[in-house]
Amino acid sequence: MSKVVLRELTSDDEKAFLKATESWSSKDLDWITFVWKPGMSHQEHLKILENNKDKNKIEKHHVTSTMLYGFLENTIIGRVSIRHNLNENLRQRGGHIGYAVCPEFRGNGYAQQMYLQALNYCKTNLNMSELLVTCSNSNIPSIKVIENQNHDLIESFEDIHTQEVVNKYIVQLG
Repeated sequence: MSKVVLRELTSDDEKAFLKATESWSSKDLDWITFVWKPGMSHQEHLKILENNKDKNKIEKHHVTSTMLYGFLENTIIGRVSIRHNLNENLRQRGGHIGYAVCPEFRGNGYAQQMYLQALNYCKTNLNMSELLVTCSNSNIPSIKVIENQNHDLIESFEDIHTQEVVNKYIVQLG
């Protein structure tokens, strides 16, 4: 299996990023980005991502966050969003870490690699010791990623907005 490198975007990654957005053309772009919109310059995108890490530069109802992208050589295969802290909505659904793998790269263990690197990032770069991770009970691949790390399932509940059952896990980073 090829090794995924999880990192922030740089000014050299515009072509790779735009290519990755094509994987989601028929779906919601939130799977690959929360802030980029078609027509936005790459530099503007990078500035927003940088600002999202600073509590003084984000909207009042948002939380600080870091967006990391999984690369195989020069190709983006997915992303991980790390929320540095949680608001009430994220305590219910979303948690500290959200990840997605581009459809054409699924089933290769890349989500597991990105997830493990994200946990390490939270511990070493953000000094976090405990995380909340959530996922839909119907998202079997995501459940496998989380449960492969023996994280503690603390609750399953029905999301009143989507009527999906959501699993909540506590992750101890030690």
